[in-house]
Amino acid sequence: MNYWIEVASGDFSIEPKISGEKGLHAPNTLRYRNMLKNIRPGDKVLHYLTYSLTSKKWQSSFVAKSSVASKMEMGDSRLIVKLNDVKLINNSVKLRELKECHGLSDNMQRAMKMSMQAYLFEIEKEDFDLIIELSES
Repeated sequence: MNYWIEVASGDFSIEPKISGEKGLHAPNTLRYRNMLKNIRPGDKVLHYLTYSLTSKKWQSSFVAKSSVASKMEMGDSRLIVKLNDVKLINNSVKLRELKECHGLSDNMQRAMKMSMQAYLFEIEKEDFDLIIELSES
């Protein structure tokens, strides 16, 4: 099992996932195919919302978690990965809170240095668990 972070902008990007209408989706380009090609059923995803177009309570925060239900599917213009059990986490975790934590993986530290600019990136189980733990405190 692998662990991932999806980075999106705006409340409108998470609400259809919570209702089950949408999973991960991206343009069908080589860049996004390379990002999504290693995602597998059973993998876990944390959903992070950027500052842009996002309500104040969720700006620059991890807001939800889910499980991957399918491998990447290619449509004419879109790439789709279906999700299961998309749930808001108890208390959203601001990126600045996570930056104060020690022992984060190299992948997580690299993503934070880039201001979470990739659409999807892999993290370690320990990073995933830490974010969930922070959301429960």
